[in-house]
Amino acid sequence: MSNSGHQAWNVGIQNPLSDRGSVVRVVPLKDVSMVTSGINERFFHANGQRYHHLLDAQTGMPISTDIASISIISKHSITGEIWSTAGFLPSITYTIPYLNQQADIEAVVISKQGDIHVTEGLIDDGKIVKQIHTSV
Repeated sequence: MSNSGHQAWNVGIQNPLSDRGSVVRVVPLKDVSMVTSGINERFFHANGQRYHHLLDAQTGMPISTDIASISIISKHSITGEIWSTAGFLPSITYTIPYLNQQADIEAVVISKQGDIHVTEGLIDDGKIVKQIHTSV
């Protein structure tokens, strides 16, 4: 199927706290990419503990964070891949300001409690997340 280039693709962000296919927000995308990293898809259980694939470079263990997923909107997918992982800091209170400082990206960050946070260039109406400006 082809998108004629005149309208946006509506892309869903999966709920990282629910079954696969449960969408928490829709993001209309045109001429940009969106990449999501999260603790919900790649993990294993051992000795009663869940271990996800996002690792702390100092300890080699899964990072300790209150973030469940980060979706990055950027011009190039490789940029989204980098920042969707690099944005996994110990807390959303650090992540949002950090990502706001990065040029040419916007982010949707979902906490382990299900709260949704967006960077300054986005607006979230509770169903759809839209870009305020198109510098991305």
